[in-house]
Formats: sequence, structure tokens, C-alpha cells
Amino acid sequence: MVEIYICTQYLKNYKQILIIMKKNVTLYLILMVAALFLSGQCLTAQIDFNNTSDLTTYFNANTTATASNISSGGLANTGSVNIPGSASDLFTEKTGYATSGSGDSFTVSGYFFNNSNSGFGNLGFAPFDVNQVASNGGPLTGISVAFHGGGMYWQNDGAIESSISWTGLGGGDLPLGNWFKFIFTMVNNGSSFDLSVEVWNSDANGTLGTLATSESLSAVSNVALMGASSIYPCFGARYSRISYIDDYDSSFSPGTPASQNTALDFDGTNGQGVETGTMIPYNATSTVMGWHYKKAASSRIFSWGSPQVNKYVTLEFYNNQFRSYSPNQGEGNVQTSNTYPSNAWYHFAVVKDAGTVTIYIDGVVAASGSQSYTISPTMTSLGAGLFNNSWQGNGNGISDDLSVWDIALSQADIVNYMSASPSGSETGIVANYDFDTPGVTPGGNNTGYTTLYDVSGNGYDGTLLGFPLNGPTGNWVDGYVPPPIEAIWLGTSGNLWGTAANWNTTAVPDANTNATIPAGTPASPVIAGAADCNDLAIDAGATLTIQSDATGTGTLINNGTITSNGTVDVQRYFSGNDLDWHLISCPISTPVTFSVFLDMYVQGFYETDNSFIEITDETWVLNQGPMPGYGVYSTLGNTNTVTFSGDLIDGPQSRDLNFFGLGWNLLGNPYSASIDWESVTIPSGMTNEVHYIEASTGNDLSYVQGVGGTGSQYIPPMQGFFVKATVNWAPFTIDNTVRSHNGSGTFYKNTNPNLLVLKASNDSYSDETWIHFNVEAGVEHDGFFDAYKRVSTSNPELPQIFSVTPNGDFLSVNGMPEVQSTVVGFSAVNSGEFTISASEKGEFADVVLEDTFTGTQTDLLEGSYTFDYIAGDNTERFIIHFSPLSVDDLSVENHTIYAYGNQVSVTATEGSSGSIRVFNTMGQLVVEQNLQSGINKFTVNATGTHIVQVISDKGIQTKKVMIR
Repeated sequence: MVEIYICTQYLKNYKQILIIMKKNVTLYLILMVAALFLSGQCLTAQIDFNNTSDLTTYFNANTTATASNISSGGLANTGSVNIPGSASDLFTEKTGYATSGSGDSFTVSGYFFNNSNSGFGNLGFAPFDVNQVASNGGPLTGISVAFHGGGMYWQNDGAIESSISWTGLGGGDLPLGNWFKFIFTMVNNGSSFDLSVEVWNSDANGTLGTLATSESLSAVSNVALMGASSIYPCFGARYSRISYIDDYDSSFSPGTPASQNTALDFDGTNGQGVETGTMIPYNATSTVMGWHYKKAASSRIFSWGSPQVNKYVTLEFYNNQFRSYSPNQGEGNVQTSNTYPSNAWYHFAVVKDAGTVTIYIDGVVAASGSQSYTISPTMTSLGAGLFNNSWQGNGNGISDDLSVWDIALSQADIVNYMSASPSGSETGIVANYDFDTPGVTPGGNNTGYTTLYDVSGNGYDGTLLGFPLNGPTGNWVDGYVPPPIEAIWLGTSGNLWGTAANWNTTAVPDANTNATIPAGTPASPVIAGAADCNDLAIDAGATLTIQSDATGTGTLINNGTITSNGTVDVQRYFSGNDLDWHLISCPISTPVTFSVFLDMYVQGFYETDNSFIEITDETWVLNQGPMPGYGVYSTLGNTNTVTFSGDLIDGPQSRDLNFFGLGWNLLGNPYSASIDWESVTIPSGMTNEVHYIEASTGNDLSYVQGVGGTGSQYIPPMQGFFVKATVNWAPFTIDNTVRSHNGSGTFYKNTNPNLLVLKASNDSYSDETWIHFNVEAGVEHDGFFDAYKRVSTSNPELPQIFSVTPNGDFLSVNGMPEVQSTVVGFSAVNSGEFTISASEKGEFADVVLEDTFTGTQTDLLEGSYTFDYIAGDNTERFIIHFSPLSVDDLSVENHTIYAYGNQVSVTATEGSSGSIRVFNTMGQLVVEQNLQSGINKFTVNATGTHIVQVISDKGIQTKKVMIR
């Protein structure tokens, strides 16, 4: 059996599917799944081998494979792959994952039963779906990891790259007779691959225990994999190391490749053209528009044609002029009087309306005249055209962003489309060729890419004829990149950057605009919202203000350089009531002293002992060193605005993190835009989590990359934030690519069906904790799926809710393997009445909150639970049950239950009978015995929090105890 999961946020460039979508939604959905399975876009395939045909259905085997898919032997004695002792097998997925480039992440995993201390098991990746098995059980071509008695080998094209010892197992062999889960991940770093592997202990049902070992290896080169268009996960075995394989998973998560921007080069060869399979309609009113790089005096671009040689209309450069030409007698021609030099890009548009044809070159009218267009064409082509079995003309240039319309576009429309090419969904568009064909390599070997896709969805795809498709000409090449627009601030319509009339271009700058702020304008620009530009130049005597007030904070993102000879003022507004400690940072590279926070309290963070230190020296330079963060508290009332003046911080920022104290480091967002935590590269030696203080409550909010959390993925401008190092001198680096206009008000929403969000609240404040199931997560904080809970005490009324690990760590985000129950903690500075509810319920069948103080059980899928809390109560008060274990009758209080050391005592009332059960926090039964009247004593041979459940004829009583 195979299960397929698809992440639709990575649907990009699948133009064939988009076409089908517009024509037939049902068929689109079917083909979307099929296409994604073929391409592997963010797709996970899970194969449990319970169907004995799974092995042959989904895998190709090497020619000598002897393993088989049987109906038993696997986890919970279900179906599995049986490995004979003489095996030398490799099984490769028949359907691979289409690669996109740097950042691609491939994962393959499986459960293996360790049968003998002789031989190898193997997980890996191959560049094709049939491969020979190497001596250690992996693919002969590709990258893999082989595990054996003393450890593991990294393998590269069948040869040992390096060896790994069992660091998490104390050395020596894997224990025999046990199940283990291996997880192997390979990430494309652009020029090579970074590898990692985890080995988990497992029981016979597939429930993961401890992480036995975790290893990584960087910068492994493999030419075949790096050049492969698809990558195929595989597993293998050699000799008697393992006897069964079960629950195989593979997944692919694409990186974030640069936007595709390609064009098609016509090299002047006669017969080199693109023919559409269906003729684009020939309408009385029409527009043909596009970009063309002129390489020679004459170059044909687009034609409507008919079987008769002289019955066609073509748009072309001819003798350095541009013309709409028809050799059919009486049709007439329209031609520019100006000539256009070669080796340059030109934007052309030919508009036919009521018999009048107007030619625009670079948005300007270049010619106009009558042309009847009375012919009846039957074919359309780009470049050379095959009319009446004879090639007419040829293309000798580069075409990009060509579109055909059945309306007459205005000059304003044409100018707008020069700066932003049509998407293909606009009203009136008939065919649209953006030439951004996914998978092609500009100037590389593209012999398999012979289709020019019509991205309008109307089906006018073209077939490439006569192109060598390998080399710098006659091939897919780099597309047109418009030069930046030069915009100059006028300031004649107020001071807002976002007012179009304030610019000489009568358009607000975008990412492709060079913006200049001159001195002496009627008003200086103020950025009150989101602003973009390419280069930014601030002349001497000019001032730019990035505004912040109670309504919001302006943000600026530049694609190019910033040259400031004038003044930049960056404001940061924050409220100032009794609770409002803020974490802040400085966005200016010019030295800024403590004096900007005059009459405010400012504290620096000391990593060595995890404490804040008051700063009283007004000459203290706030922005010394990279990305420093500070705590600020104001006594000035409810409105506070700090202004930083100087040069904006731009470009990469790096800082080595300290692992003193608890590993917490206070950093600051140095940019005049938000940081998108999902775009940050998490270095080795640092967890995935980010924390910051919610000023209005004093609460600590957290966000885990790839998971979510109680806070936002966006760190606002000038916001201080905490990260946690796990080693000393972990290098943390960010650059301009992490910037975003989204602010802290945009919160991450998670559609994970295995996510539970618990909310604790009173009349004034609330707090949340996230609990989610993930098969790759551990029960303790692992730095990938979890975030610590930094319990806040600055607000006495604020409730604090968190999950508790078996080792007693408090987590605000807790990823764990599927469990039956887990401990939930609660605390507050002040006593009071509080309520716990589930604000996100996932798709759980059971979510029962047990109050171990009162024995009360509440179904959170149906309602909430209100309770009284006394300051200083035991924080580990609640248990969440995800199974019907606790959905029995209401708890009763007839027996006395307590623990001392590892001894549990249950004193039952006279005449009681029934049973006593003890569970650990994962919901596993560890002790069960009969209940008798009087004192029942027994030993629990495990430490940590346990739940004692007494079932008698008087009802059910549950209490949490600590076994030491």
C-alpha cells in the first residue's frame, strides 16, 4: 500500500496542468496528483508493504535481487520485505523526484529488523531507476549510507566516502533482535550535497524510542546526481545483517530556486521555427506584443500563414526597420521609417483595429497605416514559417514574452506590459508565451525541451523545429531583463513615498526602480507603509524618513545598493505602560549612543549567566558588534517614538553565538524590514526556534521554523529576539534575502491534522502551547520540532501554559511521536480562575484534559475547562490524553494515592475491589495489579512522572505521581 501527500504551496511552473485546470477542473485535480507524483514536488510516498505486490509495483530491482514481499514479519507482524541471508539486493523507486536545484531536500527512511552481525543494510539515492548493487548494499551510482556491525559508511558511487561509529550506542554492534528506524536526508547545496542520518530505537509495533545516533557529512560531490533531472530513492541489503524491512518512506521538498527567466534564440538557420499545433485565431481586432533581441538586419518574429505561399502576414525586422508585412496583393504593408540597430532588445506591439495597424516600438508609436488582413490563414508560427511545404523567412534574434490578443491594447496598456509582462489570465489574451520553460539550462543541453508552452491556458503550444538546443545559439538562453527605471522624487503632492504623483515617473517605485531623493524638494519623502526599490540614492541635503506610529511601521526593501549622502531617520514607536518591556535593536550602521533612549531604562543581555544588565552610560554605542539586542522600558507614558539617524544597515550580517549559561542569545533585527524566519538558514549548533516578548502582555512568544508556534514567523523591524545555541561559537548569518514587508500581525497558520493548540486564559490575558505529532520527532526537545517555554513572570495576571517532557523541560512548541498522553503544565504569578480550551484541534479523535488535582476529565473537542489556581501550586498539573484511556466515567475520590521514592501506595476503602494501573507520560502501561481493601504497595522501576489509575466498583480515580 502506498500513501501520497502533496504540499500545494510548491506548485510552480506546471503549465500543462494550469491549462487543463481552466478547461476541466475535475481532470485538473486528477492530473495534478499524477503530475506531482511524477515530478515529486513536495511529495511524500509511504509504502507499508502490507500488500504483497507493493515491492514490484513501486520498485525496480537489480537483476539478481532475491528479496520478496511477504504478508508477515513486519511491524505488528504485518506485511514486510523478507531479506534472505544470501541477499545482494537493491530496490529503486520506479518514480523519482524531479529536481529544481539548490535547496532541494530528499529524505528516505525505513524500519529494519537487525538479525545478524554480518552484512549491511542501506538507504540511498540514485540518478536513475535501475541500478546495480554495490559491495555494501547501496547503489553503484549515487549516494547512500550503509549500516553494519560497528557503525556506518557514507558511500559515493559505491565507494566508501568515510566511516561512522555508533556514537549513540556506546560503540560496538547494533543489538540483535531489535527493530531500528533509519532516516537519511540529502540536501543540494548548489555545488554538492550535505548528508545527515538518524538511527532510532523502535519496538515491534513501530513506536520510536530513543535517538540512537545522529551523524552528518557536508559537501559530498556526485556528478551524476548533480546533473540528474530526477533523483530516485532506494534501499538495499547485503548478506544477513537484516531480515525484514517495513514502512518505507521517501519525500522531496524543493528548494526555492530563482525565478525562471529564459528566452528562445533563433540562429538564422532556414527552417528553424516554432509551429503551433492549433492555429491562433486570426481576428479583425488584435494585438501582438513581445520582446525581441535583434541580432541581424532582418529577423522574422511571428506569422499567420495559409497553404498558398503568398497568403500570410508576418511581423518582422526587415533591413533594420520593423514592419507588418503581407505579400498578398492588396493587403498593404505598414513599416517604420526609423531603423533600429542590431544587438539590442526592443519591445514591439502591433495593434490592428478597424483596418488600421499601429506599430509601437518601446512603447512609442513608430508607424501607422492601413492593412486589410483579408487572408484566411490556417497556421501560425514563430521564426521561419512552413507555408505550402516551403520555408519562408527565418528568425535571427531572441524572442521573449510574446502574447497575442483579440483586443486592441491602448498605448498605456502597452507601456504597462513593458515593465510587467502579462501573466496569461488577462481579459482578451488569446495566447501567451513567457518562454520560461521549467527545467531548461540557458545555453546548456536542452535537447529534450522541444515544446513552447502557451501559459494562457488556451492550448496554443508550439513545437520547436530545427533547433540544435545545445550551445549558446539555437537554444534556450537567458531571458530579457528590463533595465531599472530611474525615478526622481518630486515631493509636489505631499510627503508620502507611496503617492505616484510625487515621482517624475508618475509611478511608485518597485523592485526594478532606481530611486533618487534630491535636496530642495517641496516635501521630503516619508515611508509609512511598504516601500521597494532597486538602488536608492539620497543626495546631500535630502532627508528620508521611515515612519513608525500607533498605526504601524514603514518598511523598506532594496534590491540594489543604498548611497546616502543625506539624512535617513528611522522611527520606532512603542507603547509605554507598566507591562511594556520591549526587545529592540538598531537599524543604523552609523554609531548610535544610548542617549536616543533618554529617560528610559535600557538593559543589555549577558549570555554567561542569562541575565539583563542595566546600561547607565549615555555614551554607550548601541550598535557595536553585529545584530545586538536590548531591553527597553519607558516611563514616558503611552506614546514613545525613538528616532535612529544615520546610514541604513544593508547586506549580510553575521554573529557567532555563545553557549554560556543556558545558550540563549539576544539578537536584534538590523533591517528596516521584517525578517521572515522561514527564510533564515539555521546553522549547525543552533535550534530552529526564535523567541521574542509580546510587549502588551510581557509574554514570551516562540516560532519554530517549518512548524509554527505561539508567535509570528515575521520578526518586525528593530525587534530584538532570542535564539538558542547548542554549541559555542555557532555562526548565525542573515542577508537581504530574509527580508519581508509582512509584520508581526501576520501569524503562521498550520493545517497539520496532528496539531493541538491549547489556550489558557482569564478575563484579561491568554497564552498558548502547541503540541504536534511527527514521526521524526523525539519525546525531548530536539532543536528541530520544538521550542522551549521561557516562562514570563513580569505580568502577575498572565497565565502560562506549556507541555512538559519526561525530563521535566517546559516547551511552548512540542513535537513528538504519536503518544497516548502527555503532561501539560500551568503557572501564574497570581492566584485566580483560569480556563483551558483547544483553539486548534487538528483531526484528533480524542483530546481529554485531566486535572490531576481534582480528577476532573474534560473533552476539549466539545468544550473548555475552568479551574481555580493558587499561586505556587505544582506546575505539572494536567495530562492530555489522545486515546479513549481517560474517557471513562467521572473520576471519584475514594482512595488515597501517593508515591515515595519508587514505591506507590494505594489505600482502598473497605470492600473495594478492582485493578490498579500505572502509565508513563507516553500512555504506556508499566504496572498492573489487582486492587484489594486496605493498603496496596508496589514498586515502579522507572523514574519520572507517572499516572496511577484505580478502577473499582466505586468508579475511576486518577492521580499523577513522581517516581524517583
